[in-house]
Amino acid sequence: MASGMRTATPWYHGWNIVAVCIVAQAAGLGVMANCFSFFLADWSAAFRVPVSTMVLAITLFSFPCAFFAPVAGWAVDRFSVSRIILVGMAVVAASYAAIGFATQAWHVIAIYILFLPIGITCSSSIPAQSLVSRWFVRWRGFAFSLSAIGLVAAGVIYPPVVVRLMETLGWRWTWWIFAAFNLVVVCALILWVLRDSPRLDETAYGAQAAEGAAGAETARMTLGEILSRRNFWITMAACLPPLMGNSAMSVNLAPFVAERGLALDEAATLLALFSVSAALGKLACGVLADRFGNRVPLFLMGASCTIGLVLLAFAHGRIALGIAYMLLALGQGSMVMVASCIASEFGTQGFSRAYGFFNFSALFGTVPAPMVAYAAEVTHTYVPSVLTLAGLCLAGTLAGLFFIVHPAHPKMSASHV
Repeated sequence: MASGMRTATPWYHGWNIVAVCIVAQAAGLGVMANCFSFFLADWSAAFRVPVSTMVLAITLFSFPCAFFAPVAGWAVDRFSVSRIILVGMAVVAASYAAIGFATQAWHVIAIYILFLPIGITCSSSIPAQSLVSRWFVRWRGFAFSLSAIGLVAAGVIYPPVVVRLMETLGWRWTWWIFAAFNLVVVCALILWVLRDSPRLDETAYGAQAAEGAAGAETARMTLGEILSRRNFWITMAACLPPLMGNSAMSVNLAPFVAERGLALDEAATLLALFSVSAALGKLACGVLADRFGNRVPLFLMGASCTIGLVLLAFAHGRIALGIAYMLLALGQGSMVMVASCIASEFGTQGFSRAYGFFNFSALFGTVPAPMVAYAAEVTHTYVPSVLTLAGLCLAGTLAGLFFIVHPAHPKMSASHV
């Protein structure tokens, strides 16, 4: 179908798909992840356990998520994506309701380990980005970046609402209210808006165009075929180091800046600046990938992280640390670049499985955080650890330059609007 053809309606339904994916991700993660710390004091008092016991819930949550990621990619490749997101959100809603009924600490921990990973994995980035990849060819990177904003939006919108509800109704009713909201409102939006693929007349953004990228075959790709692709490993080498750097230095932000003489309120300001910069980094990576292809944003993302980490190693004072954390946070566009690189390499047929496998590998991105904290306790300085992370990001930056751009890959430009 001609690339210049327009949809018969003035509004492309793909943007509605992106909007609901944002809502679903924010609704799933907003309370259980972004607002987790707000419940710790009440849980500790209600269950008569130390706070550290309750922290185990969120600590252990990420491990089953990593193992469910390839399974989610496999399921998305074979079943209705919209139904998978719907089932995932229903599981999240049921889990929220169950937490409201918890009477012992292990009840909450068990829900975080056994049920929430299934619900979150099935309703967040893997199915959401897989769905976006089916609705967009032109402006795909921008659509990926908007979808990823759902993870940031949860951290902006939910905390003040949750705090107000807890103050007026208590922690149990807070979980029940959001359980009902997710089940009634969010599930209704999913049923009403989400569709697995566009109709033949919905081609404004090239969703039905021949992609021409390697791997855009009609047959489903096997895991072996995915792992045999050079670009998959280049993507991993380029995108994992920024994930490591961001994870390590965001988790350790408060003690790190305290060592540099900043007060707790200044650390909170830095964290807010870090979150805003992360959102900008995701949007920038998507726009640049559409305009220039994947090599340019891969390089800029890696270079920004590298420079930010080098500055962090030696920076003192609010301004210097703020600039360093802003540059580092721009690297949070790495997951947008993962989606863009995988979509350009594998097309829609291999996207879900390849993206799911990368999400499993992303578990390694969380490894440096405790290592950096331990090294600082032993050596009384963060400098060697931060410079090591900078070295890894530099290697990733250079690896991204070897990403192979397929000649038949559709060129993304402003003329496609």
